[in-house]
Amino acid sequence: MPRAEQIPDGGLCQCGCGQPTKPAARNRREIGWVKGRPTPYLLGHNGRTGPFCLDVFLPNFTRDGDCLRWRGGHHTSGNGYVRHLGRRVYTHVLVYEIFNGMVPDGRRTAA
Repeated sequence: MPRAEQIPDGGLCQCGCGQPTKPAARNRREIGWVKGRPTPYLLGHNGRTGPFCLDVFLPNFTRDGDCLRWRGGHHTSGNGYVRHLGRRVYTHVLVYEIFNGMVPDGRRTAA
């Protein structure tokens, strides 16, 4: 679950549906809610397994010099992630696979 400071200011659902989320009615630290700030997900969307949409995924990056910074959810390791087909997928791996195809066996992608 993303920490409160990692929830994007745009307030878009992090499941990938692109719908705006509502402000949290109260603080709920254990799930990353801060009263008045957008919640990370719409109710029931945190475990979605729907189709992946590039139109929603790619705009969640901002350019920082030669790097792209993910504005969505982050793992405790600091790597960005999205939920795709019911599992957590790191954004750097997903971007690699979108533009280059599957990561070859025995290879890793750098975050």
